Amino acid sequence: MIDTDSLLSNVPLEPYKPTYSIPIYENGIKTEWVVAGIIGDEKYFKLLELGNGKDLPDMINTGVKH
Repeated sequence: MIDTDSLLSNVPLEPYKPTYSIPIYENGIKTEWVVAGIIGDEKYFKLLELGNGKDLPDMINTGVKH
């Protein structure tokens, strides 16, 4: 007999929302950090605005002065 309660416990309550993850580089070296979010959120639209208006960047490079 199949335990249907355990099967249903793995079903997400919210519908799937597509996400994005953009790696962050410092002085050209990839860090452990990323910019991540849900496609369509406020941060997503700000990134589009800072770019070409239609595509997210492949990476974000920050220059760090020591």
